[in-house]
Amino acid sequence: MTWLRRLVPRGNVPPWAVAALVALVVAAGVIGLRVFRVLEPVELAVYDAFIRAHAAPPGSPPDPRILIVAITEEDIQEQGMWPFPDGLLAQGIDTLLALGPRAIGLDIYRDVPVPPGSAELEAVLRRDQRNVVVTKFAEGSSKGVRPPPALKGTEQVSFNDIVVDPGGTVRRALLFLDDGQTTLYSFALRLSLLFLARDGLGLGADPADPTIVRLGRSSVPPLAPSDGPYAGVDAGGYQFLADFRAGFRSFERVPLGAVLRGKVPHARP
Repeated sequence: MTWLRRLVPRGNVPPWAVAALVALVVAAGVIGLRVFRVLEPVELAVYDAFIRAHAAPPGSPPDPRILIVAITEEDIQEQGMWPFPDGLLAQGIDTLLALGPRAIGLDIYRDVPVPPGSAELEAVLRRDQRNVVVTKFAEGSSKGVRPPPALKGTEQVSFNDIVVDPGGTVRRALLFLDDGQTTLYSFALRLSLLFLARDGLGLGADPADPTIVRLGRSSVPPLAPSDGPYAGVDAGGYQFLADFRAGFRSFERVPLGAVLRGKVPHARP
């Protein structure tokens, strides 16, 4: 402790003063390391370990409320074309709508028609408000991707942009983005609102703080630049730390070809 005694006058040093000075030096050091983001990689690794520890274990049954219809390589080979024409997408959506789902999300850009069948796709998208389509947010030099013209300006449009940390890891999710004129909803949020509407749950403000979004009975505070494991991160939009409780491969998948042939496992009301 020679270095410490040089910082205080000679003589008897009260133990509480030594303890206080040590605590102050340690706290200043930790704060400095955090401000300069030296500790961020370690804190992110700890956060990832915590999420993995609380996620559903491998082999857990898939969530029966959600079905992912994937366009597989076998589908492309079977149809002999890519991208799939609008008519095939319209047929697939019609087949799914007949099963009575609460919501259908089309996570394929369709800002430009892909004939044949463009009129049929526009008709099926307009006909049922359970359909949600994606757009890409325009930011900086990127002009983004517009939604299908048939749904432009409706509440059936959402963005599918995600926030990716260095190293390619997704730890944050978005509820909203603002282009200066309109507040855009995320793809996941639009689908969630359609699903929860039947249960009488919707979007609102937290009674204690109207700037915090409340979904049903759950409040979702926005991420601040230095929340959680982060130190000065870009927290633009309405971000929150994702909690992947469902684990890996937690949703059932079927190829689009199976849907086109009418072979869907069962309805998801």
